Amino acid sequence: EYYELYGAADMTGFIPALLNFRLAPPEYVAILKDSAPKIFFYEEQYAEVVAGLRKSFPEITHYISIDGGASPLVPDAIAWADFMASGDPEGAPLRAQPEYFAYLYYTSGTTGKAKGVVHTHRQNAAISSGSAYVSGINGASVVLQTTPAYHIGGRCYVSSALWPGAKTVVHKMFDPVKVI
Repeated sequence: EYYELYGAADMTGFIPALLNFRLAPPEYVAILKDSAPKIFFYEEQYAEVVAGLRKSFPEITHYISIDGGASPLVPDAIAWADFMASGDPEGAPLRAQPEYFAYLYYTSGTTGKAKGVVHTHRQNAAISSGSAYVSGINGASVVLQTTPAYHIGGRCYVSSALWPGAKTVVHKMFDPVKVI
C-alpha cells in the first residue's frame, strides 16, 4: 500500500511525508506540526499511537487505516480499500509536474531535530533512472525490497526497479527464510 500511495503522489501532486515507525510520540508531534498533513495514513498496529496524537491535530481531516478500518481507538478511520474505491474514475483534478514537490522526507535528527527534506518529481526521476542504470536493473530484473518504505532508500530502490519495468518483491521486514 505504501507504494500505491507513492504512485498516487507521483500522478496527482499531493506530497506524502512518511513517519519512521521507530520514532517516539514527541518526535511524531514535531514532524506532524512541521508537515501539517490533512490526511493521516497508518497501519492498524499503530492505532493507539494515532489515537494519542489526534487531540493535538484537529486539522487532520481523514484517518486512513491501511490494513483495518474504524476501531474503538480511531472510530472515524476509513479502510484503505474504501478510500481507494472512493476516488473519481476520471482521476485527480491535478497532475504532478516535474518541478512540483514529490515527497517530504525527514532526517533522523542525529544533529538535533529531524529536518524535512523536499524532493521534486524531477529529482525522483533522475535518481530512479540513474540508479537503475548504475545498478544494471532492467526489465528482466527481480528486485527484493526489504528497506523501510518511509525512508528514501526504500522509495528510491523501488523506483529504480520500476523505471525499466523490473519486478519488485516487497518484504515488510527482512526474513531470511522467506528470502531464500
